[in-house]
Parts: sequence; C-alpha cells; structure tokens
Amino acid sequence: MSARVRFLRDRSGGSAVEFSLLAAIFFVMLFGVFQLGLALHYGASVRWALETSARSLLISPTTTQAQLRSQMLGYLSDVPGANSVKVTLASDISNPSAKVFKATSSYAYPLSVPLLPTYNLTFNASVTVPAA
Repeated sequence: MSARVRFLRDRSGGSAVEFSLLAAIFFVMLFGVFQLGLALHYGASVRWALETSARSLLISPTTTQAQLRSQMLGYLSDVPGANSVKVTLASDISNPSAKVFKATSSYAYPLSVPLLPTYNLTFNASVTVPAA
C-alpha cells in the first residue's frame, strides 16, 4: 500500500476537524443565548421599575412624568442604556367614574452577537394605577 493511499484512508484527527468546523457556530449560538437572556432580564427590570415607581401615584397623585422617570432611573442604575428609557404618564379617561393613571415605558436594547448583525429589541410596558 502506497503512502498516498494510507494517507487518504487515515481517519485520525477527523474529530478535531469536525469540531473546528462546528465550534464557531456553537459558540456564536451559546453567546447569543446569553445575550438574549441578558436582554430579557433588562426588559423585565424596566417593567419592574415602572410598576414600582407607579405605586407612588397612589400616595401622591400629583406626581409628574419627569418625577416618575427620575424615580425609575434610580432603580435602573445597573441597566445599560437606562437613560434612553421613554416614560409617559397620562390620565386614563376610558372609564369616567374611576380616575386612573396609565404609565408606559419603552426600552431598546441592542442585541449584539459576534459574527451577526446587531438587532434592537424594544421592550414596552404599561401599568394602570388608580388615583387616590
């Protein structure tokens, strides 16, 4: 048997070659799962901050939109891009017999995974609070 035939039949190192082909895809997917988990955590944190801050409307119905946003940002000190959170506060007039406030927030998180384009995830939250 010639050296060339032996070389072509040799299967040693095949696993290493297969791993090298699939490792990049595996690590990109793994990193993507971690990034998506972080994004969902940050989105849930913004919702929690909105719900917690909106409770102040029960005590002080004269709270302004700027005060509500400022209180939210105090809770979101560890969330990246928290300064870009959009907050709105309005009286909900859908039921005239009950005075309620509707607070909404919007937060955009750039999902960045190596070798893939950046995708912006937008998390919207809405809370309805009865006025005192």
